[in-house]
Amino acid sequence: MAGINHWSITLAGGRTRRPRWLTVNGHFSSNPALALRLVSPEVAARRVQTYMKLRGWPTEAMERFVLVPSPPLEGAPEVAA
Repeated sequence: MAGINHWSITLAGGRTRRPRWLTVNGHFSSNPALALRLVSPEVAARRVQTYMKLRGWPTEAMERFVLVPSPPLEGAPEVAA
């Protein structure tokens, strides 16, 4: 994981399915330009936990999310905490 500067959260899916990126407004989009870029895995974990709590999802729903390196795009929103 060394060398990765930003992280994004996607929904887990099959190999043929396009990634769905978590956006700043809490929705998922297939557009990587809208992907939320987080500065660390810890920040990403807090973001997912908050997302799940706000929606009333059980802890098991955490399995639906995947932490991945952010797509290399200029202008994508960045969140420090």
